[in-house]
Amino acid sequence: MRALERACVDQALIVHAATGATVTVKILASQQPVPIGVLLHNARSIFKRGLGIIMGQSPLSAVQVRTLTFRSIVWPHLDQLELTPLPVGMAQTAGAMLRDVQRGPPLVG
Repeated sequence: MRALERACVDQALIVHAATGATVTVKILASQQPVPIGVLLHNARSIFKRGLGIIMGQSPLSAVQVRTLTFRSIVWPHLDQLELTPLPVGMAQTAGAMLRDVQRGPPLVG
């Protein structure tokens, strides 16, 4: 398991142990390079508010990848499909997550 995947799983397990909540990780990705400023602008437009971003430098920035482009190595045929524009996909994902929260947890019994 890669470091990022391991970190996500570890964090999900911590949240689950503390709260019993289920954690879902959503990867919002583009096959084209997208500057972080564009992602922040899109998120601000979708959520209609500021994001509380803290800017800073870290020694770890030397190991940060230079591009956050994602391509499937498991299902490479997906790269041939018509793509949803990143801002549209971000808005659709945010809307679906909001509907899930508003619906509440499933009833058991």
